Amino acid sequence: EMVRRVVDAAVNGGTLVRPWLGARGQGVSMDVARSVGLDRPRGVILSEIYEGGPADRAGLRVGDVVLSLDGREVFDDTGMKFIAATKAEG
Repeated sequence: EMVRRVVDAAVNGGTLVRPWLGARGQGVSMDVARSVGLDRPRGVILSEIYEGGPADRAGLRVGDVVLSLDGREVFDDTGMKFIAATKAEG
């Protein structure tokens, strides 16, 4: 999806807009998983929400655990950001 958008923007003289989530976090450890009732370590626990960003507007808060984005399981902050960045604009 990301490559398609870059090529489309270059060919059609448009601009490239990279979607972003507006949040940072870290992978869930076994201790954190237990404390939030997960059966195993998975997801990303949010440690920072950028004010006015998409995550903030969606109602996400520090301490929330993101298990998936658009049906794709996330395991760490890098993976979560990659999934968000490869989505189409909007």
